[in-house]
Amino acid sequence: MKVRPIHATALLMAAMMVVAGCSGQPSSPGSTPSEELSASTDAQQPSASPTMPDVVGLTGSAAADELADLAVEVRFVAMDRSGDMAANEAAEAPVVQTYPAAGDDVRGGAGISLFMGASPGSETAGVEFSSTLDGDVYQVLVSQTLTPDDARAIVTKLQEAQTAEGGYFVQINCSTGATVSADNRQANGKFAIGTLGAAQTGLEEGAFEATLVDGATCP
Repeated sequence: MKVRPIHATALLMAAMMVVAGCSGQPSSPGSTPSEELSASTDAQQPSASPTMPDVVGLTGSAAADELADLAVEVRFVAMDRSGDMAANEAAEAPVVQTYPAAGDDVRGGAGISLFMGASPGSETAGVEFSSTLDGDVYQVLVSQTLTPDDARAIVTKLQEAQTAEGGYFVQINCSTGATVSADNRQANGKFAIGTLGAAQTGLEEGAFEATLVDGATCP
């Protein structure tokens, strides 16, 4: 009996069929393995979070318009964190601080907090004072008896002007009535810039406090 020789072409075709059977499902028509890998990788990438725009200095109403496209909840908060403000209360007030900060990601579900300063024309907007900074302590002099809103406005203005990260403490004194051993203290405050400021003051990032001294008058 004659044995027919197996041609090299037939062996090559058989080997190709075996390899194809071991590789699982065939590739999609018209696509290369690298294209399929790229498509799979792209499908697994999470969508990028939106970035917080810089709205500091805008009025509440202008900031709300700027943030409308982000489709997240926007809260207006008094800078002393005494509570939320209604949109109409914050409409003309300036945005002093934001959370998240400008350039940071806006996380879905977390919302945005806008910390609002005093509205133009309010009594707190025109408080006159002088200040000096010694280390992390502001020494402030005033010439009038302060209201709680006055004290908050002073601390807010100091915070607006400060850019270095850290915790800062504010001592507000009357320009008269002091003794050799004691200031005529009107109020105390503090504010936090960045994570370092939060750690040093015990406040949240961007927050501040201002508290009047009971019974203090000036002069």
